[in-house]
Amino acid sequence: MIIVYDIETFCNCFTYTGYNIDTKEFDIFVIGDESLGSDIDAFQIYLRDLMDDKAGMIGFNNINFDWPIVRAIMNDQVNTAKSIYALAQEIISQEKRVYVPQEIPQLDLYLLNHYDNKSRNTSLKALEVSCGWDNVMDMPMDHRAKIDKISLEKVLVYNKND
Repeated sequence: MIIVYDIETFCNCFTYTGYNIDTKEFDIFVIGDESLGSDIDAFQIYLRDLMDDKAGMIGFNNINFDWPIVRAIMNDQVNTAKSIYALAQEIISQEKRVYVPQEIPQLDLYLLNHYDNKSRNTSLKALEVSCGWDNVMDMPMDHRAKIDKISLEKVLVYNKND
């Protein structure tokens, strides 16, 4: 089983969107503040099931960003939107990347194509444009924004597209 995934972190909300290549279905989890609710238990079970099923996960810059956050949630090191956001900001501010074990194997398209190289560095959006993607979207909210139920729907649409 292969899952293509993306996450978003906000001060009061974390979203995970995974696309199962085999079933063509989306798996969506939200860990939010009181107003948004939390799928933390279901998400942790989902991740353990992926691990047990020997699934693989594909992302863009996932080895250095998405996976460390997802792994911390899986291992119950962070379990609220606020603590997840703090971890995300800590990872972003690090000068050196730290190796994070992969209980679920990760394929990072950013590293695979050497987009981390100074001369090739590019964003997912720039790649979408160069590939002629029919629906290039920018994140509809700033990461510091407080997400409500209406803006959450916009974030989830963005996640699916990415």
